[in-house]
Amino acid sequence: MNRLFEELVKKALKGEKEAIEQLLLQLRPLIIAYSKRYGGREGMDEDAYQEGLLEILEGLQDFDSAKNVPFLAYITIRVRYYYLNKRRKVKSHFSLEADIGDSEGISLIDLLEDTTAKVEETYMEMEESQRLKEAIHRLTSCQRDIILQYYFHRKTLKEIAAIKGIHPISVAKTKATGLKKLKKLLKEWY
Repeated sequence: MNRLFEELVKKALKGEKEAIEQLLLQLRPLIIAYSKRYGGREGMDEDAYQEGLLEILEGLQDFDSAKNVPFLAYITIRVRYYYLNKRRKVKSHFSLEADIGDSEGISLIDLLEDTTAKVEETYMEMEESQRLKEAIHRLTSCQRDIILQYYFHRKTLKEIAAIKGIHPISVAKTKATGLKKLKKLLKEWY
């Protein structure tokens, strides 16, 4: 069979139509294999197969038997690299509007998370937090201590009063005065 194939190649190289057709038929499995493997996103299709046939025909014209390279090796590499290069040139395009899978009405864009909103939100929270810290530091040390103990350390007014050694009503009044001052300071900044 190897000798028959070589004879067929020699006839095809001379331009005999029947030999070229027979050669293309014998190389059909090669074209199908490479077009499926490298022929694009969907695998083997009719266009990819036809392009493979054209590549073999061009390979027949370009083949140089003086280089002592077997035609089958030459054409195999040529067809393989043709499909590889073609696939490399074709870039995948995805539509964000296209529905995904079987889910009705859900597109890829629906699943994407809006990170800009979170970045802005995080920045605003950090800025507010910084302003609050600055405002708290402008309070008297007693007001600052009571507000920090109450809101950040989750202590009750009775617990704060016991720690400071003062009456709970005094703690409540100091806290209220501190909150009014905080509110006034924060209003100035906004």
